[in-house]
Amino acid sequence: MSAQKVSIPWGTDETDAIHLTWDDSDLPGAVVVTITSDVNTTGATRRKNLTFTTLSSSGPQKQDNLAVIQDIESLVIAKYNGIVSTFNDTKAGFKQK
Repeated sequence: MSAQKVSIPWGTDETDAIHLTWDDSDLPGAVVVTITSDVNTTGATRRKNLTFTTLSSSGPQKQDNLAVIQDIESLVIAKYNGIVSTFNDTKAGFKQK
């Protein structure tokens, strides 16, 4: 297996996207997913909800939810199952205004 990348458009009429990158060589098992995004030029905070579903030939499938939020200053916040994700052991957060 190898490094994987998928780009998901923020919306149906938008050309910019969320980019998910991971290395699937550790599967089955835990995998770190890096989330980036194109710059937000819409002038509005935007949110995209994604659902991850396992593929299993035995036993029940599992689903987990990822919410990606990008503010007007292009700060990206990721919440996995409602928990704010971290980068380099630092919890993400919106800038103070």
